[in-house]
Parts: sequence; C-alpha cells; structure tokens
Amino acid sequence: VTDGFGKVIFGSGTKLHVIYSFQH
Repeated sequence: VTDGFGKVIFGSGTKLHVIYSFQH
C-alpha cells in the first residue's frame, strides 16, 4: 500500500512501517 507520496506503508500488528521507495 502506498500513501501517494512515493512511500510504501504496511501495517504489522499495531506498528506502521514506512519504506521510501527510492531505498528499495
């Protein structure tokens, strides 16, 4: 799931992980 700003966001339990797409 992306937030529309070039980041990938996914839920893990109660935590949110934000991964910038240019770091992939």
